[in-house]
Amino acid sequence: FNQSTNELLDSFIEINPDVQIIMLLPTALFKVGKDEWNAEAWNANLDKHVTPLLKKIAEERKLQTVDLHAWSLENKEVFVDGLHPKDEGYKVFAQFVYDSIKDTLKKPIA
Repeated sequence: FNQSTNELLDSFIEINPDVQIIMLLPTALFKVGKDEWNAEAWNANLDKHVTPLLKKIAEERKLQTVDLHAWSLENKEVFVDGLHPKDEGYKVFAQFVYDSIKDTLKKPIA
């Protein structure tokens, strides 16, 4: 995971050395219906493995992070099927990301 993530980040930098990379921590998964995805196990793996690894990589590379996981736990209604926003939810999701990064962008968003 670490190697693949770092290789991906390096590929962005190789293409554009001035790229500004912002690490988004993944959203939670919520139980809906039969819960075929097993939301509890998914979230446990995110908390135990994925999120700490992403945070470590971001820290090592001095990347800003946006904690979508914590935000999603406070905004479950946005994820109508337990994973994906729908319609107005996309606007709420995008607004949170924008508000989180707008003051730290190297170049203004056009």
